[in-house]
Formats: sequence, structure tokens, C-alpha cells
Amino acid sequence: MCLKVCLHLSLLAMMLFSKQTTCGLLKTDTSLPKHENIFITIDLGHEHKELAERILTQLLDGINLLEYRIAVYTTYGVEKRIVDFQSRECTIKNIVSTMKSKRTLTKREVLKTMLRESAQYKTNQNTLTIITDDDLVSRRYHYVIRIPDDVTSRQEIDKSMLHKFHFYNAELKKCDVVGPRITILDECNRECSCQDGHLTNCYRVRRQFSELPLKDRLHYIKAYKTLFTHQPFNETFLNLLDIHPFLKFRLLHGKDQILPFHRKYLLVVENMFRLLDCRLTIPYWNFPRFSQTLYQPSHNYHIWDNVGGFGSTESKIENGFCINEGEFAYPGWTLPSSRISGFMNNQTLVRWVCNLKYGYSSWLEQNCSEKLKKTLNRRCISRAVNTDKDFKVVTLKNAYDLTMKSDVDDFDEYLQKMIFEVHSPIHDKLGGLFGTGLSSYYPEFFPFHSMFDALWDKYQSRGQTYAEKFLHDNKTLLLWFNEPRNKYVDNKNLGQCGVRINYSDIFNDFTKK
Repeated sequence: MCLKVCLHLSLLAMMLFSKQTTCGLLKTDTSLPKHENIFITIDLGHEHKELAERILTQLLDGINLLEYRIAVYTTYGVEKRIVDFQSRECTIKNIVSTMKSKRTLTKREVLKTMLRESAQYKTNQNTLTIITDDDLVSRRYHYVIRIPDDVTSRQEIDKSMLHKFHFYNAELKKCDVVGPRITILDECNRECSCQDGHLTNCYRVRRQFSELPLKDRLHYIKAYKTLFTHQPFNETFLNLLDIHPFLKFRLLHGKDQILPFHRKYLLVVENMFRLLDCRLTIPYWNFPRFSQTLYQPSHNYHIWDNVGGFGSTESKIENGFCINEGEFAYPGWTLPSSRISGFMNNQTLVRWVCNLKYGYSSWLEQNCSEKLKKTLNRRCISRAVNTDKDFKVVTLKNAYDLTMKSDVDDFDEYLQKMIFEVHSPIHDKLGGLFGTGLSSYYPEFFPFHSMFDALWDKYQSRGQTYAEKFLHDNKTLLLWFNEPRNKYVDNKNLGQCGVRINYSDIFNDFTKK
């Protein structure tokens, strides 16, 4: 007997437009896609666990993530809100693994929680769907998939019924091009393989910021500013930025945490970007490539452009080293002072900033401190570049040698060099508050750490022994996230739930020479 799928269509659902085809490239303008939110409730007995997995997989595989956002709730007390979404695979795994025994919540309780979340998205269309084995279902749901009690997990859902869901596209993950070197872009611009007629092994690709077209850089910056300032995402986004300054600095940047912690940090922040546009990834700032002119824009180096970059590095102590040009110029762009006021007292912060800029000269440092204590402004993006010629940052050759020639048996030495020769000098030389834990509030922070992660990723690509460092230790936990560190070692299986990351070639210019 086939599954009976009962569909309750509200007037709202019936009036919705049919799906539109999306192209694989970013639009010519910088506007963010409009989304509808799909809220799904799973209310099935644990004996239907396999069936729940099959239905949920089929359903999610047909939802275009460029047009729709997904939240899933269960009567087992598990909720994966819109802001929790990482991937379809991750959602399915997390939901199904909790269907172990007795349901702990009523459908009414779940619906109440779900409606509370949907109320945060008042400007979006919200559609409620439930998969249940109960006859009594609230009319608040737009779609109901009802599973009879006598159905076994071996039976399959009638796929033709899902076509009546306005958000379902059965063709979304289908493909017919096969080849070992052929990659196909899905709706989120992930690079996928085609296997058995379906897209599989899809990778997000992080690209060099300065190689992105202007419209893509503007698009990324618009998304960043939207996450920072607009509801309903800004509270979650700012909470993520808060993590960095208020953890113990030396522990966070020690050899046991710095690489996997920031890999996890990049992932959760990137997931936020993808809620606005699933084609977005965090581009990397290839600072070794431009080490000779690190803080000066040029025709092919756009990180400090006023349009399509993060603004000038030019600043004056009379203005507290606040930048006054570009997308993030003060006072047009301000940092949340209520969040960062507890980080360091002003006297310590002044001394820190002046030491980074003029540490090579006690007289200049003291003079700086006297002036800056009168002009310090925590609410602006401040940059105070150290121009001392003896203050070196890693070059492309140095980065290549460290990444591609380090001996696997000298992993501790590799880590030390990554911390003190690659990571710290960039923070310190740019100066201002970027030289402190507050750097996470700066727009260049995540592109900087995207490059830092790309270097580790390239190191791991040299072979299994390089890739396995940290991998077999499941006891060490990441700071703040309290997850096993080894879950964020392999970029081909981040969180062990299907998220895969690739980087465009970071050493392309160097290896061509």
C-alpha cells in the first residue's frame, strides 16, 4: 500500500507563485535574494525513523536554497532553527539521530515554538509543513504529510504528491553530465560531481577577495553590513563576533586551538552569510601575495578600496585613528559600543595601540599615548599601520615554503611559525583595534582568517600524515563551542555532517613562476 499523503493547502499557499529558475552566477546588481521560509515539523514514532529520514531527505533535496530557508522541529524536543542551518545532510543527520524513544513534546508545543520563530521573519513568506502519524493536526499548517499507523519503513512516499508543494522541485539535484573532471554548479554555486543522475560531493569554494569582480565584492560587503545591522540576523551575528574578544587570548591563539577553532568560527559565520545568499562564501585575503604593499591598494589589490573593499588604511591620531573613507568610514559605520566597552580599560587599550604602532620608538610611543587617550574612539574602525621597515610580514615565498616544505615530524614548529610569523604580524602591523581581540568586529577579520585556514588546508593536502594532525584526538574540546576539536580538522567533512570546503589556488601566482 502506498503512503497516503494528505495535503492541506491554505489560501496563502495556493496563491504562491511557482518556482523561478535561478542562474549559477551572482546577479548583476548587489541586491540580496528574497527568501521564503519553510518550517517543517517531524512528528513520527521512533519506529518510523528510517521512513522519516527518507521523507526528509527527499523533501530537503527538492528545496532550492537560493529561494528558501529551512527550519526543522521535532516532537522529540529538537529544533534546528533557520540560523542553525549548515547543510541538508547536517540537518537530516541531527534530526533523525534524536528519534530514539518517546516523544517529549506535543504538536501544540512544537507549533507554538515554531510560530514564535516565524514571527521574527515578518517581512518574509512563512510556510508551515508537518510530517505526522496523527490524524489531529492544527489548521495553521499549510501542508500535512500524514503517515498511517500500518505503514512500514520499507514503503516509499508517493513522489508525485510532493509536486503539489509549491516549494518542491524534484529536478533540483538531477544531472546527466558525467566525467572525472567535470564539475557542475548547484543553485548555491557549489562545485558538485554527477553520480547516478544526481549531484553529489558538493564543495563550497572560497576565492581570493581581490580576484572577485567588483559586483561580487560589493555583494559580499552588503551581506556583511546586513548581518551586522539588520534584524532578524544581527543579534545572532553580533553574538558570534563577541566570542573572539572575550575568550582567553593566549589559550585561543595557542597551538592546541588556533587552527581548528578558527576553522569552526569561519564555518558558523559563513553559514550566516549563506542565509542571505547561499552562493556566498568567505573570500580569502591573500596577504602573502601582497606583502610588499600590504596596506596600499593597487590595480589588482582591492582589500583597501573605498568602493568594493574595506576602506582606506589612512588615519590620524587626532581622530583616534578612525578611518574616514570607504564603506566602513566613521561616523557612517559604527561598532556596537555597548558590546565592546568591557574589553580592556581605556588606559590599557591606548598603551596597546600605541605600542603596536610605535613600539620601535619609546618617544613616539609615549607621544602617541598622550594624544590617543584624548581621542580614543571604540565605536569606529581604527587602523594604525606600523610603518617600521624592520616589521616584516610573511611573503608568498615564505608562506609557500612553510606550507609545502615543512617536515611532517616538525608539526609543533610548523604551528609556532603559523602563529608568530603568519598570524600575529598581520594583526599587529595593521594596528588599531585590529591588533586586539576586538578584531572580530572588523570586516577584514574573516577574510584574513579564511587565508590563514587556506594555508593549513594546503598543508593538509600534501598527504594523509599531514591531514591527520589533530584528527584522532576526540577528547580535546574547542573553546566556547565545546565540540570535539577533531570534528573541525577535515575541510572535506566539517562537523562530520556533510559540509565540504575548497579554496581556489592560493599559490597560483607563485607556482607559475
